[in-house]
Parts: sequence; structure tokens; C-alpha cells
Amino acid sequence: MKLTRERLIQSDGAVSVLVVVLGFLVGTILVALVGKNPLNMYKAILQALSGYNIDNGKMNIRYMVRLSTTRFPSSSVDFPWGL
Repeated sequence: MKLTRERLIQSDGAVSVLVVVLGFLVGTILVALVGKNPLNMYKAILQALSGYNIDNGKMNIRYMVRLSTTRFPSSSVDFPWGL
């Protein structure tokens, strides 16, 4: 099955992946332009998503909980178990 350019452009999945990749690329360029290390940005993203701190090699669930509580505050989410 040969993938053509038009078929990739019409694919929602391919467009979504392209947008995410371009977002990371633009973010990397902007962080580098302000004089900071873009690697620190990716370490922070990994730490927030997985709880793993690359600098000290330890896992800490606190980082994941902090991300979930700021992303999904309990006041705006109706939990069926009464939180």
C-alpha cells in the first residue's frame, strides 16, 4: 500500500502527530532563544508525566499527583465516589 502525500494530509492521525512534533520543535527553539537549555524542558515534561527524576534517578509519585491535581481539580470534576 503506497502512501501518498494527499493521503497523509487527509489522515487525522498523521496531522495530529505532525502538529505535536512541530509544537515540540517550536518550543525547543523558543527555549533556546531565551538562553535556557531545552533539555531541561524535556526532563520536566518526563518528570511530570512519569514521576521519574532523571537528575537523581529516583521515582517520585508526588510529581504525577501534582500534575493531576492541577490538571483535573476536584471542584470541576464530579466523582461518583464523592470526592
